[in-house]
Amino acid sequence: MATINRLYFYRLAFGLLILVWSALVTLDFLRHTNPTAQGQAGTISMVYGYAKRPYVYRTLAPTIVRLLTSAVPQDLRLLIKNSASQALQKTYLELSTKDPFQDSEQDFSTEYLIAALLEYISLLAFLAALVYLALGLYDLEEILVMLIPCIALLVLPPFWDNFVWNKIYDFPTLFLFTASLGLMARGRWTLYLLSFVLASLNKETSILLTIPFLAYFAAKAACPECFFSEFSGCKF
Repeated sequence: MATINRLYFYRLAFGLLILVWSALVTLDFLRHTNPTAQGQAGTISMVYGYAKRPYVYRTLAPTIVRLLTSAVPQDLRLLIKNSASQALQKTYLELSTKDPFQDSEQDFSTEYLIAALLEYISLLAFLAALVYLALGLYDLEEILVMLIPCIALLVLPPFWDNFVWNKIYDFPTLFLFTASLGLMARGRWTLYLLSFVLASLNKETSILLTIPFLAYFAAKAACPECFFSEFSGCKF
C-alpha cells in the first residue's frame, strides 16, 4: 500500500511540475509574440481579421479567441480591464521586447487573456498528443513516457526566433498536427479526418499531413484487403 501511495504521489508531483513548467514556457512564448493590433501578424489584427495575407487565412485560433471574447459578459470584461489589466500587461505585453505597450490597446485585455489561456491549453494538449503518438508507435516504460513532455518543454524555447514573432496559432498547430499523427498511427480515421480539417483551418501547411497519410497507404497497396479493412470502422 505504501508503494502504491508513493507512486501516486510521484505521479501527482510530476503532473504539477508539467503544469508549472508549461506555464513558464507559455509566458516565454508570449514574450516573443506581437500582442498588438499593428503589424501583419499581430494578435489583435489576426483575431479581428485585418492581418495581412496569409496570416488572415489562419483562422481557427483567432476565431476561437474572438468567439470566446464575445461570450464574456460586459461586466466581466470591465473587471478584467480595470483589475487585471496591469498584471496582464506585465506578463503579456511588457515582456515584449519589440513593441511597447500603447494606451489604445487596453480595451483588448480580455482578448489577450483568452489568447494566453489558449496557448497554455494548446501546449498541454500538445504534450498529451505527443505521449499519445509515442504510445501508438512503441511499447514504452512509464519512466520513458514521463520523459517525453520534459524533452519537449526543453526543446521548444530555443526555437523562438528573436527576429520573427511567434504566432497565436503556433501551439494549436503543434497540438493538431501531432494529434493527427497519433490518430493515424492508431487507425482512428474518423477522428483523424476531423483533426486534419481543424489543423488545415489553423494553418495551411498542415496539408503536409497528407504525405504520411499517402505513405501509410502506399505500404498497404500490395494488400487491398488490408487497405479496405483500415476504413471498416470509419463512418463518414
